[in-house]
Amino acid sequence: MVGINDPFKVSIREFVGSRQSHLFKTLKIPQYSGQIVFNSLQGQEWVFEMYLGRITYATGGRHPCRRWIRNVNKYAPDCLPELSRFNPAIFETSQFMVNWEYNLLRLLLKENILNPSQVKNIISGIVTEILFDMTQAMEITFDMRGGKESPQTLALIDADSIIVEVWQDWQNWQGARLADRSPNRAPIIRQSDDLKQKTSPKTYQIMSKLFNGRNTLRDLHIQLNQDLVSMTKMMTPYFQLGLIELVTVGDTPFPWLNIPKKAPINGKKAVVICISSELVTMERIKATVTHHNYTFMSYNHGELALASIAQKSPQFIFIDLDMNSISAYDLVAEIKKLPNCQQIPIVIITSQVERVEPEHIKQFGLSDVLAKPIKSQSLLEIINK
Repeated sequence: MVGINDPFKVSIREFVGSRQSHLFKTLKIPQYSGQIVFNSLQGQEWVFEMYLGRITYATGGRHPCRRWIRNVNKYAPDCLPELSRFNPAIFETSQFMVNWEYNLLRLLLKENILNPSQVKNIISGIVTEILFDMTQAMEITFDMRGGKESPQTLALIDADSIIVEVWQDWQNWQGARLADRSPNRAPIIRQSDDLKQKTSPKTYQIMSKLFNGRNTLRDLHIQLNQDLVSMTKMMTPYFQLGLIELVTVGDTPFPWLNIPKKAPINGKKAVVICISSELVTMERIKATVTHHNYTFMSYNHGELALASIAQKSPQFIFIDLDMNSISAYDLVAEIKKLPNCQQIPIVIITSQVERVEPEHIKQFGLSDVLAKPIKSQSLLEIINK
């Protein structure tokens, strides 16, 4: 007799909402823990991790990286630039890569870059996309592979509410006559001259920028904050005329291999000022902050720096403790006297951190101390605070 945790394959034709609901409800009764591996006739595979009859994570399909990044951007739009805090080597170990999506969420939660509510929303969003793709695949087979999932789960997802949402999404997709089109495909312009004639110059400009064969419909849905069905339905006339085509695209690189730069502050690049007599120090800070989309300015004389700070209102200031022209602490005191500069973070940089007494930090309102020689990761960690 086959037990619930014994491996076996079952084929289901038309894996619609009612059948999905029945399957996951059945798994609740014995509080199943382990994996469910789904396969489509088109060769796609999806893996659901289960613990006590509930979903802890799901992955697989054509675009696991795109899907992970998309949902992180949706529920935590400021998260991905924070990956620059970490040494990339930690992401490349075999232990991390076995389940990198889940491990990366765990790391971001541990470092307080994500909170538990965001993590649950991200996982729910990923499960929602996968269930939609499985619904569209229609016929699937599944294989149950038992084995206890760690109790240290990031979230326990009840499938019922998600299945209802996915089934409604599928009905809307079908109702818009899009059933034969995958949201994982990317629109690309095929007849640019004809499209120009049928659209306004502004509309064509927007289309040519977005419909580049690299952004999938799902990517555009998040980027533009548009309803997926309505957005795609608007493209239908252009599909029918052959002006725009949906094409298959590959997955994106892992998130840590393509870290987005931090968004500018108030629509402008944040200004970082460094005051130091050492060229090496200034060049090291410049290389790091400009790579992350900050505007960098440097001065080797305190008087010139004060004039610039009063005019530029920077978002961050580094001051070398070993200035030649002026005492670093005197310079900090002068900066604090300037209008609107009392709250600017000021960091002392020094090769002898022990020289900076705790009472000095408190007395002068310093934000932190950065050790020389300067390391990019330490520098970014201080800025990100």
